[in-house]
Amino acid sequence: RLILEVNSSSGDLSQVLDLAKTIYELKTSQPLKVIVYIHDNAIGPAAILPFLADELNVSLFVSWGDIPLSS
Repeated sequence: RLILEVNSSSGDLSQVLDLAKTIYELKTSQPLKVIVYIHDNAIGPAAILPFLADELNVSLFVSWGDIPLSS
């Protein structure tokens, strides 16, 4: 079982993609349940990780996949 807590509004896309690829490869090669908990934000590259989840949990107010706009 792998539990990921996500609370991010920025990040490095290539590093997140590498992590997602590694998790996906683990899921296909052995029995692995991925649980993702979004704590407030999964914005930008971090928005990819919940798609790997077998179980998805979120906090009361969540931003997922939004692109922050500067003012």
